[in-house]
Amino acid sequence: MRPSQLYHFATPRIFRQKRAPFEPSCFEEMMRVYNYAFYELSLFCLGRRDAVAAFYPSTTAIDEAPRDTLEYVMAKSAGETLAATMARTIPNLRTVIERLPRVRTDQTATIFPVPAASPGALMLPIIRQMSATA
Repeated sequence: MRPSQLYHFATPRIFRQKRAPFEPSCFEEMMRVYNYAFYELSLFCLGRRDAVAAFYPSTTAIDEAPRDTLEYVMAKSAGETLAATMARTIPNLRTVIERLPRVRTDQTATIFPVPAASPGALMLPIIRQMSATA
């Protein structure tokens, strides 16, 4: 397998009951998934192909700071910095970083209606951007 594109949508549970405003174990879990794994997967793909485009899906929660999401917001902010730095410092790796709104997925499904973007409509322009020079 020689992937030319990486779409990193792995995620732990975002919304959770917390006992304190900041929980280091929750932050570490999010850093592992959103940052360490993105870095390792990008290098893995790049090791099998001359050039790779990697999509880092960030979040508009960085601007909105919803209640009880401090660790999530911190990890995603760090991920944006990581993805941008990787693009500048790793030859033949191009990263696309987009802050996405809440997207309709199994994880965001709720009993009470909450606005969420359609995944298809949201992703089509990103897929086109990733494919432009992949």
